[in-house]
Amino acid sequence: MAGLTLAQLEANLAAANAAYLVALNSQSYSVAGRSKANQEIEKMRIQVEYWERRVALAGGETVRGPIKIKGITPC
Repeated sequence: MAGLTLAQLEANLAAANAAYLVALNSQSYSVAGRSKANQEIEKMRIQVEYWERRVALAGGETVRGPIKIKGITPC
């Protein structure tokens, strides 16, 4: 998705937010404490965060993520 303009990124973020809000406001069934809608809502939340980061980066903001540590050998 390289080469998207800031306006395109913001449009994608707005669409992801709208879908996320619709999913949050809709009710679904639950069987044995599990709900398919909850899994889909989590995926939508991750998409919203992705587009928020892309918009922030395109707008010149510094975005930091979680710290990943590799190659540590215990003493």
